[in-house]
Formats: sequence, structure tokens, C-alpha cells
Amino acid sequence: MKNIKLAIVTSGMSVDDNKNTNSNGDINISNAISWMKRNNIDTAIVNYSGSGDSGSVDSLEFFKAGKPINEKKDLPTDENLRFDKIQYLTKTSKNCFQFKELNCDNFFRDLCYQALNCSGNSGWEIDSGSSGYFQITSDGQAKLAITNFSTEEETSVTYIDIDKRDEFQKVLSTLKDQGITLVEVEYSGSGDSGDAFHVSARDENGDIELPDVKIELTIDGVAFNRESNAYEKVKKTSLKNLDDAISHIANKIIYDAGHSGYENNEGGCGLIEIRTDVSKSKAIMINHTDFIKKDGDECVYKIGSGLLDPIVTAKKTKKGAAIEP
Repeated sequence: MKNIKLAIVTSGMSVDDNKNTNSNGDINISNAISWMKRNNIDTAIVNYSGSGDSGSVDSLEFFKAGKPINEKKDLPTDENLRFDKIQYLTKTSKNCFQFKELNCDNFFRDLCYQALNCSGNSGWEIDSGSSGYFQITSDGQAKLAITNFSTEEETSVTYIDIDKRDEFQKVLSTLKDQGITLVEVEYSGSGDSGDAFHVSARDENGDIELPDVKIELTIDGVAFNRESNAYEKVKKTSLKNLDDAISHIANKIIYDAGHSGYENNEGGCGLIEIRTDVSKSKAIMINHTDFIKKDGDECVYKIGSGLLDPIVTAKKTKKGAAIEP
């Protein structure tokens, strides 16, 4: 466990131990402890997480006599706490200390952000991000835990059986009739949102625009049967232009290759190739990459207040547990 001193800074700032400290010690830690003692709260825990340049506090937990306070009415939310910060006035002027009055939720949220900055973890929400918690007890112990995430790639190549679906055969037949030898469909998505497909085509002479032709596709659907009072699978006929027909089968190809939901969480991307100048077994290929979030090691910091004796060594502990010297 690493020991750090809590400097007074605004959230989002990088901290230089030689610059951003104040002579009054960790006044925010002191204010938190005083408020907790006045209200018989023995532990406060702030849970946070973020990635992709966006982070926030997920939840705040307060405990009395070791039991969680589940009702907001049991918290003294009408009492504000003083939160000190450094105010950067201009690029040339000197820094000065200012303070703001915050309710308990916002105070402990900003205290968590302050601890992240002072531990050298400003930017904790960037790229793959991180998650963790800040914990403080009324007897003066405080710690910050952070787990940084990384993203790994897993890539696979799959050839799709064109005889599996009538739509595949119809689109391939139309492409061949139009002299198109290759269609490429690029796709990507993350955070439960997938981008539109990017479709390009080639013939034997090079890149071309897709022709304005229609294809009648038989599509699997679902309809409500009033007699059986249930939904049933049905076949529906739909007339689509070639671009829409390619996008339609691209979704089916992704599904058949086992990559449906690729846009969830960290997401994925891929390239689909549809060829008319090769054998049937090689006519449809999908090269897909999944982005997978991996947990790193948890790092725990012991936060020392200027009003308390420093703890030189401490054991790594679980959330909610006391910090042992």
C-alpha cells in the first residue's frame, strides 16, 4: 500500500507535490471526519468508474455502527461542508486557496476526485479507464483503491456457408450479374452502439459505385397469430435496393459467425468480404476483432491527514475493512 498526502486541488488537475499543498494540512479530510463524528457515521465509501474519457461516481455508501444507511432521510443532507481547492486565476497570476460549500454527497464525491489526483491518477477515466473506491472512517483512516483496465484484441476469420440462407444466394447472384467481383463491408461499434456499415465494391477494372438495382429477398420474421394467440416465425418478402440488401445480409453474416452483440461494452469491428470470383466455400468471409477489457492489479493508497500521525506501512485491505498498521 502506498502512502500519499492529500493536497488541496480541483478535480481534473495533475498534482505536483511541491506546488499544490497548503499549510493547513488536509483540511478536507479533517472536515469530513468532523462531519462524520457529529452525525455518528463511522464509514463513508465512494465508488467510481470511467472509461472513454467519461467518468463518474457510481454510488456513495454511508454506515452507522457498521450498518449501511439506506434512506436519504437518515442523512443530514441539509448541512453543507467546506471544501477547499486551489483556484488558478490566470496563466501568470499566483494560485490562491478558495473554498466552496457542498452538501454531503457532492463533498465526498469531490474528495474522491481529489484523492485520485493526489495519488497520480488524474486521467483515470481516459481510454480503457479504471474503477475503484475511496473510503474514509471517523477514526481518521482513509484509503483509495484503483484498478486500471487495459483492452486486448481477439481476432478470428470465419467463412460462411452461402447455402444456409436464401438471401446470401440472391445477393451473390445479383452481384455476379452486375459484374461485381468483390464487395467489402466495414463495421464497428462499442458502448452498445454500432456504426452504420461502410460498403464498397469492385469489378475487374477497379472500384465502382453500386448499381441502382432491386432485389426481392425472403426474410425471416415474426407475426402474431390470433388463432393460437402467440407469435410465430414467418417468411416475409421484401424488395430492397442492392445497398440495403448487402447491409441486410451483413447483419446475418455477423450473427452466423457468432458475433451478434459485437457493439456491446468495449465493442468490436470487422471486415466482411463477399466475392463472386472464388469457390462457394470462400465466397463470404468475415474477419472480426473483439475488444476485451482486462482488469489490472488493484493499487491501494493510504491517505494521511496533516492532523494525524502518519502510518508508515499498511496492509492491503478489502473495501469496507479497517486499515491495519
